[in-house]
Amino acid sequence: VVGVLLLGTTVSTIGFVKATRAQKLATERSEESLRAAAKAAAISNFMQEMISSVDPANALGHEVTIRQALDGAAEKIDAGSLKKQPSVEADLRSTIGVTYLGLGHYPEADQHLRIAVDLRRGLFGDGVSADLAEDLSRLSSVAAAQGRHVEREAWLREALDILHRLHAGDHADVASVEQGLGAALRTQGRLAEAELHYRNSLDMRERLFGREHVDVAQSVNSLALLAQNKRDFAAAELLFRDALAVRRKLLGDPHPLVADSLNNLANLYKEQGNLDEAEALLREALEMRRKLLVPEHPALAQSLHNLALVLWQKRDLAGAEECFSGALNIWRSALPPNHVHLSSAIEGVCGTLLQRDAARAEELLEEALGIREAHPRSGENWSSITLSMLGEALARQGKFEQAEPVLLAAFEQLKEHPDKAPRKAVLIRLAWLYGQWNRPEDAERMQAEFSQLSSSNP
Repeated sequence: VVGVLLLGTTVSTIGFVKATRAQKLATERSEESLRAAAKAAAISNFMQEMISSVDPANALGHEVTIRQALDGAAEKIDAGSLKKQPSVEADLRSTIGVTYLGLGHYPEADQHLRIAVDLRRGLFGDGVSADLAEDLSRLSSVAAAQGRHVEREAWLREALDILHRLHAGDHADVASVEQGLGAALRTQGRLAEAELHYRNSLDMRERLFGREHVDVAQSVNSLALLAQNKRDFAAAELLFRDALAVRRKLLGDPHPLVADSLNNLANLYKEQGNLDEAEALLREALEMRRKLLVPEHPALAQSLHNLALVLWQKRDLAGAEECFSGALNIWRSALPPNHVHLSSAIEGVCGTLLQRDAARAEELLEEALGIREAHPRSGENWSSITLSMLGEALARQGKFEQAEPVLLAAFEQLKEHPDKAPRKAVLIRLAWLYGQWNRPEDAERMQAEFSQLSSSNP
């Protein structure tokens, strides 16, 4: 009897504990559902108020753009309307930041995503949050767009650490961050490290999705860029074509990723000297981006710049200048004032401006040189080429005493350049300078050095 009673008590106790646990779990789930519902309602109400600003009835007869609606939403949040709802504010800041990023408005995207990250750090003390990892990854995209690749790497390493703690095996988010980290390292010239992360991403994505998937195509495209950096052009072309075929099959035309693939393949052809094929692909990519993007989007500027480089090599100087100018105008409005893309566009514009308005070219090239010197990763050679152009701008204004040391410094810096063309350009400029300066012996010396360089082995 005692045994039966004890058994009955034990069973009752176990049943009571199970029931208590079930009730506690149900309560927690109910509370979580209520919190989620309240959060969703708050976000919905905020978004409805933002969207209502686009209603013509509230716009006082003026067209309200997406940018204006975003700015209005941002101002409302900045004013503290969600101060007591940090989780809601973090979600909305993240959404607004991503939208600014998609529109190419990088400073605004950076501002809102940083606040979202700070809010999420406060919400999750241990830092283990998928939302935090996602916003860190988004911040890395903004840093990449603005040329801040060291910072991009830092954001991605933090995101990857969080995701490794959340996911033990293969996961799409882990593969995505591995991919981004590879890109951050490649743009810093750390190719061996970049390849490791690229291949981690590709292997994981193939296990998760199979071969024909847009994420797999992204990894293949990245390995193509890496092969191009290593000057393995044959491998790069095969990989670029593979990525383009998958993207076209899955996404169709027009699509931003298809345009990216066309642009990458065209740049490879340009580097190999296949200018007609490069021009055709770049024009296709440009038209695609014009259909898909707002006129001031940085990706459109990239297309214009790449096309300008090809047209310049084909000696279509008027077409090149028009494209360089278009790219520069867009980048000035979308990028920080010291972004390396600006120097590239400035140098392109000055290629023809030198002969028409040397004073204006001097002013622009001073700006470009400052940008180049602030970005060592853009290469000393580029700084030297910019310096050479600046020397010509000075010489064409009769500032011979200023031009000579500038050109000589450029030539000295370019002595180890593997391509003879920049050195030959400096010698031509020096010969012209000395001819105008009435120093025929020096001019002849530069011409003789030019001839010797032209006849020597590479």
